[in-house]
Amino acid sequence: MLRPAAPLSSLALLALAASSAACGQGPLGAYLDVAFERSGDPTYAVTLASAVVIDADKAPAWMGLDRAGISAVAAPAVDAALEVCRVETGVASDVAVLRLMDPGPAYLGGPAGEQALTATAPAFGEGTGYTARFESGEIDYQPGGGYQLRTDGMEAPPFSVNLIAPAEFSMETLGFVTPGPGTAVLPSTTDLDLTWAPASTDPEDELFVVLSAAESRVVCRAKDDGAFTIKAKYLEELPLGAATLMIERSRLVKLDVGTSSAGKIPARGRIALRHRFAAELQ
Repeated sequence: MLRPAAPLSSLALLALAASSAACGQGPLGAYLDVAFERSGDPTYAVTLASAVVIDADKAPAWMGLDRAGISAVAAPAVDAALEVCRVETGVASDVAVLRLMDPGPAYLGGPAGEQALTATAPAFGEGTGYTARFESGEIDYQPGGGYQLRTDGMEAPPFSVNLIAPAEFSMETLGFVTPGPGTAVLPSTTDLDLTWAPASTDPEDELFVVLSAAESRVVCRAKDDGAFTIKAKYLEELPLGAATLMIERSRLVKLDVGTSSAGKIPARGRIALRHRFAAELQ
């Protein structure tokens, strides 16, 4: 049976990044991430992560948060092919090229009001990001609810992005295990079948699955149709032992949030519901 991997909580992060070689003059892009997380509890907590990513010529947008080392929740492979998994190992070797551009004070608003984020230094690279951890009652999940991330502007221009929360879902099976108290034992030599309900009827919704073990993880992007299988060939590349399984329903949006000296600032927005479970890979 499954045990919550961590108590319910809420994390918010905002940052802007550009190529350090360009000294802030290269192309900018915003990455906006809001996630409501639950760990075996009926209550969700919110997680927000947002960053202007590195020059598009150097890496895809989704790598911005990971390479800056400023997010407690790794950004999923939003550029990966649908219905495909991949294995990621270790830390990116070129994190030093990142420079975070300070967007100024940042705020997350929802149906119950607005909360401020806190300036945070990145683990890699240089510059300023914004992160905050919200408890239940501060920023809560509401199906179909509207949420807004806005900044006042500083090194980067001010911007505001609106996101609509997706519908709720529940996990039904994790391989041979029914979600519940305890730790899931996941065989690494057989396919891992995942089922959830209800499936989404919104074409903008997708499902992301991340199985992490030590410094490695399997990342999958799937159709939100109620079932997905991680092939054993991916599981066999992970180290055995303690692991964390994250399944989330994500709604992705693309838009421009302003202009800089290098041109328009494109944004990738993501609002998600996330289930997190403790597991053991055998």
